Amino acid sequence: MAATNSLDGLEPTLIRDGRFDLKLRLDLPNQAEREAILTSMLKTGSHAAPAIAEISRRTPGWSPARLRALIDRAILQAGGRPVTDDDILAALEESGGKDRPQVEAVNWDDVVLPGPVISDIKAILRLLVPGTAEQLRVPAPTGLVLVGQPGTGKTLVARLIASQAMRSFYAITPSDVLSGVVGGSVKRLAEVFARAREHAPSILFFDEMDALFPAVTGYGSQHDIQLVEQALIEISELRSEHQVFLIGTTNDLSRIDPRILRGGRFSEKIEIGLPDVEGYRRLLEMTFGPTQLASDLTTPRLVEMVRGLSPAEITAVVTAAKRFALARTPEQATALLPIEERDVEQAIARIR
Repeated sequence: MAATNSLDGLEPTLIRDGRFDLKLRLDLPNQAEREAILTSMLKTGSHAAPAIAEISRRTPGWSPARLRALIDRAILQAGGRPVTDDDILAALEESGGKDRPQVEAVNWDDVVLPGPVISDIKAILRLLVPGTAEQLRVPAPTGLVLVGQPGTGKTLVARLIASQAMRSFYAITPSDVLSGVVGGSVKRLAEVFARAREHAPSILFFDEMDALFPAVTGYGSQHDIQLVEQALIEISELRSEHQVFLIGTTNDLSRIDPRILRGGRFSEKIEIGLPDVEGYRRLLEMTFGPTQLASDLTTPRLVEMVRGLSPAEITAVVTAAKRFALARTPEQATALLPIEERDVEQAIARIR
């Protein structure tokens, strides 16, 4: 008798007839089977059938061993008293969403966004809390596309959502999947989706969707075609109970394969535009920080000078302006001379 996770990975001569004649496949339990397993594990105590059904619905792809670990966590949380349905649901809430190796924490103070955009994001975050959409009877969002010109902070907004939602986070960029052979790219995409389901609730972030899933106009490369087809398969297999939220960024929606955006998987679209006057003021205060400015270089004047630049460009302008001021600062000085208007003018000319 032997066991394996992959029959295809074994030496054929090892499993030929006469050695291992009988092969029995044990698949992961479906929802009804998970419900039966949980009922068996919880045969002691009083547990409501609707609660067990809810747990089984929210654990697709879970093995019996993982279900057992969930119950053990609930027992530990109960601290010696009889385990309740609330204990199990609480353990379920804490069982995922912690796989965030790629996320640097981003707070609301770190981003500069117009009021309506902040309201939209906070509404989405509220509905991402497990159980909130069902309680309020508001359809939960399935995905979000952030649209805007380069440098407006779309990636930072995605990291903000990941930080605030406290979900596992997986980023997929063109360099991750477009640099290898076709088969390797498709495998990498499938693996990331599988990991997102396993460590749910989670967020899958597609940076530069127009490069990852380009709209085919005329002849399309075999690589692009297979990658888009695999993405369509993976996205279509996601269900609400998987708790995988999709976020994508693009400069131009028309450059994305329309099949990716159809079907409601990216139910929300938010445009991240250039800052308003207040946004520019906050950006300048954040980027200049404690750096001293010349007395005639006021904040309103600075806002007027940088109007039309993206946040990324403003960061570059401030860095360049400090370097121009450094060039004027004597070598023996212990502090940077104040930033003058000409420093900012030269910096803007350099980055444009």
